[in-house]
Amino acid sequence: MRNRKTIKAFSLVEMLITIAIFGILIAMISQVILINIQVSRKTFIRSQIREELAEIGTLIQRDVRNARLIGECGETSLENRTINRCLMSHIEEFVWTDDCPGSSEGIKKICKKSVPDEQLLFESSDLITFERLNFEVNLSSGTDGTRSTILVTLYSSASNPNFDVNNQVRQIAVSTRNFTLGDFFVEPETEEPRPTSSPTQTTPTIPGR
Repeated sequence: MRNRKTIKAFSLVEMLITIAIFGILIAMISQVILINIQVSRKTFIRSQIREELAEIGTLIQRDVRNARLIGECGETSLENRTINRCLMSHIEEFVWTDDCPGSSEGIKKICKKSVPDEQLLFESSDLITFERLNFEVNLSSGTDGTRSTILVTLYSSASNPNFDVNNQVRQIAVSTRNFTLGDFFVEPETEEPRPTSSPTQTTPTIPGR
């Protein structure tokens, strides 16, 4: 007679416990993978936004430095709304502004347009929305417009709120040493009053003295 060796099998309870443990491990690993994907995605979007802000800041800075004349630069009203723009003149006239044709309800863009035909020369992407664009001109170093500083500040966020990338700020300061500002900024020169000369009195000479 042959002795048959019996192999012990897992009971139903042991199999259920094993499946439950593997299910918990798979769920934990999946959660970690999803978190890593979300963090990597936010990091990538944040870096893309910073790169675009740096690119726009560099373009504005280059145009300001190359400009022959800076016209109206700052906040202004247009058709019952407030916009920010800076008019520049080099070979041709153009303007940097937040009043762009590609802007929508959820995405506010920054663009560069030619003047006066408003041909679009540059426009920011749909990845980023700009809450505010500020141009500030500092005339503390002179009233003739030859030594001034233009401060440009960009406030932006990711256009998709699910990315959770907010309050990204880029600020640049450009000196206007190489060109002049337009009459919009230059303060009128006041002429100093000329001193009035009073007639000199001559003392009569007496003969014999």
